[in-house]
Amino acid sequence: MRIRTAARRIREGLVCVTGTGAGASVVLALLVLASVFVATVTPRASLAFRTRALRDIVSATSATRRSVSGSISLATLAAADFAGMHGPQFTNIEAELRSNLRAAGLALTPAGAWWGVATSYLRAPGAAKSAYDGEAEPQVELIERSSLRKHGTFIAGRMPVNASIRHFTATFEVAVTPAMAARFSLRTGSVITLADSETGAVSTARLIVTGIFRPADVRSAFWAADPDALKPSMNEASASAPAYWLGSALISDAELPDLKTAITAEQMTVTWEFPLGLDQLNANQIEPVENELAFGLPSLGLLKDSVAYPASIQLTAPVTGSLIQFVQTQSELGTLLSLLYVSLTVVGLVVLLLGARLLAERRAGEFGLLRARGAGRWQLAVVATRAGAIAVLPAAVVGVMLGVLVTSGEDVPLAWWLAGITCAVALAGVPWLALRHARLVAERADSAPSRRERLRRVVFDVAAVLLAAGGLQLLRFQGQPASGGTDWLTSAAPVLVAIPMAIIVVRAYPVVLRWLVALAGRRQGVTMFIGLARATRASASAILPAFALVLALGVIAFGAMLRTAVVTGDVARSWQAVGADAVIDASGSNAPVTPATQRAIARVPGVQAAAVVAVTSGTTGDGTTVGVVAVDPGRYAVLLARTPARPFPPGLARRSASGSLPALASAGAASALAHGSGVLIGTRVVKVRVIGKIDSTPGVRQHGPFIVVAAQSADRILGGDRPVPNVLLIVGQPDRPRLRALVAKVLPGAATITYRSDALAALTGAELQRGAYATLAQSAVAAGAFGAMIMLIMLALGARPRELTLARLVTMGLSQRQARFLVSAEALPAIAAATIGGAICAWVLVPLLAPSIDLSIFTGSDARVPVRADFTVIGYLAAGLIVLALLTLFAQSLAIRIRGVSRALRVGE
Repeated sequence: MRIRTAARRIREGLVCVTGTGAGASVVLALLVLASVFVATVTPRASLAFRTRALRDIVSATSATRRSVSGSISLATLAAADFAGMHGPQFTNIEAELRSNLRAAGLALTPAGAWWGVATSYLRAPGAAKSAYDGEAEPQVELIERSSLRKHGTFIAGRMPVNASIRHFTATFEVAVTPAMAARFSLRTGSVITLADSETGAVSTARLIVTGIFRPADVRSAFWAADPDALKPSMNEASASAPAYWLGSALISDAELPDLKTAITAEQMTVTWEFPLGLDQLNANQIEPVENELAFGLPSLGLLKDSVAYPASIQLTAPVTGSLIQFVQTQSELGTLLSLLYVSLTVVGLVVLLLGARLLAERRAGEFGLLRARGAGRWQLAVVATRAGAIAVLPAAVVGVMLGVLVTSGEDVPLAWWLAGITCAVALAGVPWLALRHARLVAERADSAPSRRERLRRVVFDVAAVLLAAGGLQLLRFQGQPASGGTDWLTSAAPVLVAIPMAIIVVRAYPVVLRWLVALAGRRQGVTMFIGLARATRASASAILPAFALVLALGVIAFGAMLRTAVVTGDVARSWQAVGADAVIDASGSNAPVTPATQRAIARVPGVQAAAVVAVTSGTTGDGTTVGVVAVDPGRYAVLLARTPARPFPPGLARRSASGSLPALASAGAASALAHGSGVLIGTRVVKVRVIGKIDSTPGVRQHGPFIVVAAQSADRILGGDRPVPNVLLIVGQPDRPRLRALVAKVLPGAATITYRSDALAALTGAELQRGAYATLAQSAVAAGAFGAMIMLIMLALGARPRELTLARLVTMGLSQRQARFLVSAEALPAIAAATIGGAICAWVLVPLLAPSIDLSIFTGSDARVPVRADFTVIGYLAAGLIVLALLTLFAQSLAIRIRGVSRALRVGE
């Protein structure tokens, strides 16, 4: 029975959908699909690119920095009655530490943890000559590792097993890696003799090689934790002490008791390593993990006679530095992108309400007939709900499936909430608007609103404006939001600005239009007059589409301004980092930068200007080291004039008659030279006269106090001690292969070329930045599509009255050109008003959100990136909307001509 009833209701719903409102139902279904898709995919796509950036950071981090480790000396364990411990006991400690880490919420790689015991380095006077560096004898450490067989294979021999101690000599079976075997000339059966003056029970130790062990993954923390476990390394302790080779040998757990007897406990360390499963986490999960790694890593206290011992195994995680930077950056991005989530969802909700209104109006005749036959309001609501559900639910499911398919593997609870809210509004909108439309028809909506109705509208408008203003004022005082999560007040800022702007647009533009109608009435012809007169018929229902258009245009314009600001900031940062389009550092070259070299480089295709700089250092009388930069003031000023850098201060080229060296000085150098002390440059002490201040020298990196002098003055006063040109600055886009070949030819040695374009690409090419750009672009496209949908629905809602008016006027002799002009005069003022409101909305958002948005995350600079209003994109959007509106209106007028006036009049009846 229930199945038949459900089937009957579904059949009735399908009949409703395929009836008079079939077109509107299809439109509503498409709008639901688009809105739910955007609500689902936007947060998930944001998480996807942030997760990719996180995994790029993780993969670029060494294995040891992606692990949690703890170590303790065997002497400390012995003091806590752990002297007799060996493999199984170390494994128990590993299990307890792992349990503590997981309880703290840290993800560990499955079966990736291990423990190890290592001795200090012991002298190996019995090693082969290949292990000696001159007369310096090598040193070897003994290592025992858990699960050794899982991290490699034996290519020769077997696993070490036996150890013995006899007559103060210890014998151990060991395995070595191929690199160790090659350096120490070892094979199975080889013997290495160790000597150590600090051993406890023995004076020498013999190592018998039983196998050659090849590591499986040399980049894993198992091998990277101790580089000498993988291959020997050269130890260069100091310039006075001779260098020597360091190697290692692997023993088994069965030999550990004898090793602890042969070697003092102070010379042995136990280490536990736990590789983190950071590649299993998404970007939303990393912040609590980073907090745990930085501040909450657990430790394991030691016990002695069941009493806490004043020592513990403290765990550390060196990965926290890179994670802190990532968490801070994505927190800023989260604040920025949350503007898009909320704004796009709200715009989508308004689009759905407009689609529901279109369906309600298309079904108005049917709903009116039901009311005339005695149907109650709840019965009418049930019919409308059924008609809406048949269109909404399948479209919502398809929209969610498409969103999940596009961003598979990224689960964001916010996406489900936004999709659910969108679907709920679509379901509730149809019956609500149907009941509202029925009430308006009953109250003769064509008549002028009553005084009570007008007062209600004024109260609503004032309340909405005051609430929005209160929210904006609270946001203004709030400042920078806390790290992590979504700041809903900041996210709702575009909505709060769009609410009063939409109310002002809807209430103000009819007043302006009535003034234009009065002007049009004084002119000959009625086309403009009728079009503007019809445009003045604004009602409370116009607030919804105006609000959506204002918000959509504001979001697009604000996103474009953010993108422009970021690009400007990246370019400025690249100029600040490099100083020119190309910088050739010839300080390591074997050849000087001669005038002929300068001329040859200046002739490379793409070079617009070039200047040479000499960089050296000097010492003041009080021992302060100052950088000395010698430039040709004329050439250097011309080059800087082609860059965004400040103009080069004048006056440096003037000749000094006093014999002192004129210079521009940084603040630190000016302070050091304030007492009139000379500067030692080369072998000559010269008096420096400060003639001005300078903050930086583009193209030359200075990390302390510095002075800038004219190269001509330096040549005249310093003579043979003058600075030698060693840096060449280029402005333009030089031919890289030719420049590289020329530099290799004329400046052989260690000359390097740094390009500003490479620095800019590094700023704009990072995964987080690229993802943010893509999200801004995708959100702009979605907002633009929503804006187009809103405008088309607005035109569709007025299509029938407009068609009837045109049909009547055509019967009176209205030409096709006049018809196009009339419909343009009717529809374009609303679009123009919304465009102006969107531009103002974007302009207001700039100072409003400045305290809450930090774009320096894109440039890697400490300086904040300013956001300035840029209305170019608003002009393009307005032009696009107007063109789309004109095409739609012209198509409607053409349709009337094709169908015929009589049919249009009959449909209008």
